[in-house]
Amino acid sequence: MMGVREKFRRLRRWIAGSNSQTEAEILHRMVGVTVLTLLTLVFFVIKFGALQKNEIEARATQHAHATKRAKTIVGRRGDIYDRTGNKILATTSLEPAVVLRGVPAYFDRKSAAYQLAVPLDMDPERLQKSFQTTSENILIKERLTEQEVSAVEKLGISGISIEHHYHRFYPLENLLGSVLGYLSVVTSEEVAPVIEVLDLNSEPELAKWIPLVDSLRAITGYDATPKKVTRKYQPDSYLARKGIELSYDDVLRGRSKRLGQVSDSRGRLFPLGSAEDVLLTAGDSILLSVDVDIQMVLDEQIEAHVKAQDARGGMGVILDAKTGDILAMSSYPFLDPNNFKAACGATSGQVDDGSNACRNKVVEFPFEPGSIAKMITAMIGFDVGAFEPGTRLPGVGSPCFVGRNRVRDTHGLKKGEEYTVSSAFRHSSNCAFAELGSRIGGKRFLEGLIRLGVGAKTGIDLPGERIGRAITSRTRMTEIDAKAAGYGYGYYTSIINMALLTAAVTMDGVKPKPQLVIGKRSHDSDNLEIIPRPKPQRVISKRAARQVKQLMVDAIMWEPEKGRAYHPARPKLYSAAGKTGTARINLGGNYTQKAYNTSFVGFAPAEEPEIVVALTLIDPQKNKLAAQAVGPVFRAVVDRVLPIRGIEAVELEEAHAQR
Repeated sequence: MMGVREKFRRLRRWIAGSNSQTEAEILHRMVGVTVLTLLTLVFFVIKFGALQKNEIEARATQHAHATKRAKTIVGRRGDIYDRTGNKILATTSLEPAVVLRGVPAYFDRKSAAYQLAVPLDMDPERLQKSFQTTSENILIKERLTEQEVSAVEKLGISGISIEHHYHRFYPLENLLGSVLGYLSVVTSEEVAPVIEVLDLNSEPELAKWIPLVDSLRAITGYDATPKKVTRKYQPDSYLARKGIELSYDDVLRGRSKRLGQVSDSRGRLFPLGSAEDVLLTAGDSILLSVDVDIQMVLDEQIEAHVKAQDARGGMGVILDAKTGDILAMSSYPFLDPNNFKAACGATSGQVDDGSNACRNKVVEFPFEPGSIAKMITAMIGFDVGAFEPGTRLPGVGSPCFVGRNRVRDTHGLKKGEEYTVSSAFRHSSNCAFAELGSRIGGKRFLEGLIRLGVGAKTGIDLPGERIGRAITSRTRMTEIDAKAAGYGYGYYTSIINMALLTAAVTMDGVKPKPQLVIGKRSHDSDNLEIIPRPKPQRVISKRAARQVKQLMVDAIMWEPEKGRAYHPARPKLYSAAGKTGTARINLGGNYTQKAYNTSFVGFAPAEEPEIVVALTLIDPQKNKLAAQAVGPVFRAVVDRVLPIRGIEAVELEEAHAQR
């Protein structure tokens, strides 16, 4: 075998050109090595080229898919203003939220959940479970801190991105909370897909599958009818739940616009669009008829007297006495839309006993009105000609019987006295008004209640209006029914309806239709588009309305006998009119001797009414009579609200003590 030295010597001779045989052998070997090397290079070039091609195609497909899978953006929600232009509800600047968009095929749910759980302070198992949804869009957490945003971005998890969401902010907190309502994220039930079985006979293209479906059902028992699966809401959608937010959701809600989107190397998604695209999706703002300054007075007085009387709750409305515009609406306990879960989490579906903050009692708390409904009896009686203010009621006194029920008056007659309709109203005689109900008669009384809209929805632009037992469902009213209705029992109404009926008195028999929203304004315009208001309806004659008005003035402004105090509802600075009402609460079909609703309806000033006020304290514990429980609320509201309306105070004879 040739040694290394010999090979080396031959190589030297070949280089020197002295050995042709060696030259040929080495040349052949070098050619072989070169060819082999070139073939290897070609192989790797082809292989890498193929891999690169596949990668490019994959990236292109991924990019195309991301672009085609357009993202839906929702514009800024409109703001809400009071009648003077004060912003009472706003959509604030964008706030960061972490979301999962377009779940990648290679997305490791468990790993992502445990990585995100630490910086976001969330339960990893619950987070992982939320990733199991079939939705491509999952809201993980909102309103992130700067530290949370930074931590999530550093993780660089594919499909996880930081987006900026609008935040709904209620700067006045619980002021008008039950009127405005609130927004909340959709529930799991609302996110659940809706499966709809298609009707194969509805379209020719579907009808051709009927024989196959029938055959499969006959052979296997399996129903192969095609089904349509839809999802009404995405998991990160916000829904309007109550109040104006819900009633005018279509106006306030930002419009949706679909924009293409691309992803970076981390899987983060970016929309393809301009700021103009986002601006065009903004919702409209709306203007309410309420006045925040008047609302503050009403809220303050109701809260103070609910607490002073140890009542379960309270409600009140203030209207413009000339137009019926709603100037203030209060329901206590108050609802703070910024913290709605505390009030509405477990109680929103419960029946309101007066203490449920999630219910707007003004429209959702029907009750038997009691003596404030003597105003209604007078309206019907005067309108149909059953009696006049001076009609005498001989032999009527307390006690009396309505059916088997013994009825008593709080204020009795002196010996030898007899009631007129006017004095019976002033003394709030139940027995006298039972007699007046009988004189009207069941048929005319029922027709009158229907004409006045008692026991029917007012049509106010708020959701959830309740009426209790509907008057329109009754076909007849007996004499006993008419007697009970005469002093405010046997039917239900709401405090908003009582306010509107009182406004019918101040508006000469025309009952206004309630509407909280005056108009709307688009994001790119300063012009207010007036929202048409339903026309008011005449419910009684002008003459009857003025007769009732005088009864109500006498009830509050009547000069008492020497040594006695003025009416507790009589304002210090203005003349006024009204009617108190104390009604037993019906619990499970039985009237209790311990629980009462105390109410007041009235207006001021008496001569030229500017405001209408309707109030109720629910089950007060300190004073059971409306004059003492709720009369002072009316007095304080009138003395403080009329100056806001620009009405000059009147010098009355003297300050009066309270009974």
